Amino acid sequence: MNTTPEPIRIISDLHLGHAASLLTDAGQLRPLLEGIGTLVVNGDAAELLMESRSAAGREQLGKLRELCRQTGIEAVFVNGNHDPEISRINHLDLADGAILATHGDMLFTDLAPWCRASLKIGRVHRQMLDSMDDALLEDFESRLRLVKDAIVTVGLPDLNVPQGVLARLLMFAREAWPPTRPFTILRCWRESPRRAATLARIFRPRARFVLVGHVHRTGVHRVGPRVIINTGSFTPLLGRLAVDVAGDALSVRQIDKVRGAFAVGKERARFPIVPLPR
Repeated sequence: MNTTPEPIRIISDLHLGHAASLLTDAGQLRPLLEGIGTLVVNGDAAELLMESRSAAGREQLGKLRELCRQTGIEAVFVNGNHDPEISRINHLDLADGAILATHGDMLFTDLAPWCRASLKIGRVHRQMLDSMDDALLEDFESRLRLVKDAIVTVGLPDLNVPQGVLARLLMFAREAWPPTRPFTILRCWRESPRRAATLARIFRPRARFVLVGHVHRTGVHRVGPRVIINTGSFTPLLGRLAVDVAGDALSVRQIDKVRGAFAVGKERARFPIVPLPR
């Protein structure tokens, strides 16, 4: 990725094809592509596991790829838990190791503790970990691939309703029941920055910046010497961020919805890109 055309813009959790996504058409992303050389979608670009939504997800993903091709932008897709086989990429090391980008589903043993299938996913994942060779347990890419294998094995609960307001209301209702689920979500929001920092300390010690999505909660957090950035999602209420990498600077910008399309807005933070000491 050191030779990838800059600026590099990193976003996540588009959930193209999901009934509750704010993106009803990939063309809404056109303003977000202006002025960049590479677009990185850091997981969950499209719904590719839900049986009722996978066709729509693949259609919109194809539109996004074509839009990038037409505008001369390199498109890079990192595997997420909703699209675990969208590419061969489970993480990116950028800026000579100063930046780690990965979806974030590896932060939790059961991948998504708020999900209705989390107990089954966690059980399968732990079984896979128990049978894994000791050397592979220490290999970052092997561990990330195991996470994707677990979600492919179990699958995801479906949301078989038409895309739009009804689907968003249903999604909120599902997140609110049983009553313990909101507390689980809050716990994941609170714990994920620390978990991301620990992940980098173990597997990518030179990474000063860790970029994740997955929990759908935007934020820029300092954890020890590291900056953890969650880019949020294109589902309602919780917001979304873009991380731009150009030269020796990393910029965090909010993403605004303007007349039905999405574009970068004001800058939230800017950092010099310097890797941690070896």
